[in-house]
Amino acid sequence: MSAQGELAIVTGAGSGMGQAIAWSLAKEGYSVVGVGRSAEKLDDTARRSPAPLEVLSLDVRNRDEVTRSLSSAISRLGTPKILVNN
Repeated sequence: MSAQGELAIVTGAGSGMGQAIAWSLAKEGYSVVGVGRSAEKLDDTARRSPAPLEVLSLDVRNRDEVTRSLSSAISRLGTPKILVNN
């Protein structure tokens, strides 16, 4: 099964394990949306990524914010195949 174009959402993608997971999935061909609270850290994740990925700054503790923010990505990229709650 090819990962090409399949959506993966990774929380905590601004640093550490979340960042490494986001990079790994992007290298495997997933369309990755890296989520976190710090826009600055997320921008660094996207800039240093070995493969293209999108980032989205939001607080996952706020259900309304998550629903509103992820709706756009899901409508463009499809149903997530992988969700990493880091």
